[in-house]
Amino acid sequence: MVGRVLGHIRARLPCRLLDALAAPRYTPGLPKAKRGIHRPLHSRLSGLAATHSNTDSIPATARRSEVMSAWMFLTVAIVLEVVGTVLLKLSDGFEKWHWGALSILCYICCFWAFAPALKVIPVGVAYALWAGIGILAVTLIGFAVFREQLGAVQLVFIALIAIGAVGLRLTTTTAV
Repeated sequence: MVGRVLGHIRARLPCRLLDALAAPRYTPGLPKAKRGIHRPLHSRLSGLAATHSNTDSIPATARRSEVMSAWMFLTVAIVLEVVGTVLLKLSDGFEKWHWGALSILCYICCFWAFAPALKVIPVGVAYALWAGIGILAVTLIGFAVFREQLGAVQLVFIALIAIGAVGLRLTTTTAV
């Protein structure tokens, strides 16, 4: 419990203040190396929040950039998934093999970009956004490029997917 509270306090303090708080105290009988003088800040603070994840020892600014990177990776994964799906449509059931090969390459790159996003964003939220935004984008491309028509009920359900994706993004908080 105490470790959790200290972890939340540490996450909101400037790094210089953290250095001052984590300054080694005099401990009689211990050599300097064991007092924490020569150890990096994250190792000196690691004992304070043993119940927290390994990101607690990262400065708050680094964690914010990690969260932003996760959302960028998710965005790249969504774009690659949409491009891969469009290329799959162009392959005409893999009869045009070059479009099919490009589609497979896009999906491989998509999963490569999706994996780092899952380190920070909860998997259920990330997958729902990935699939939902992908469905919406492919539907719009199908309508605009391939002249595919959808019924009113189908459009309502796709709109519900879009509303759900936006709602998930607006209500998702990550450990910043």
